Amino acid sequence: MDGVNLSRRYVLESPGAYRGMLLYLEKGMAILREEILSKLVEIQYERSDFDFHRSTFQVQGDVVEVFPAHEEAASCLEFERAAEIRDRIQRLEEMELMMR
Repeated sequence: MDGVNLSRRYVLESPGAYRGMLLYLEKGMAILREEILSKLVEIQYERSDFDFHRSTFQVQGDVVEVFPAHEEAASCLEFERAAEIRDRIQRLEEMELMMR
């Protein structure tokens, strides 16, 4: 899996507003983990450590699991803490939900 597109479940706004409700992530991307978490909340994803379903995400250390609003499978992001200012997405893969 090279990348994942995350978006708000229902967007009935202008195309410009829709673009603001997208988050594209890819392996090797340098971005602060906290930026991703903030953007997920902005596009109406809910942090849920117990009930993992569409439009939710979970955080455990350097791992963020996201269940996109529009997909059947969830994605797992693992971060590498870089010496520079930003973190780097070290691993990005689709998750088998039955293995949880």
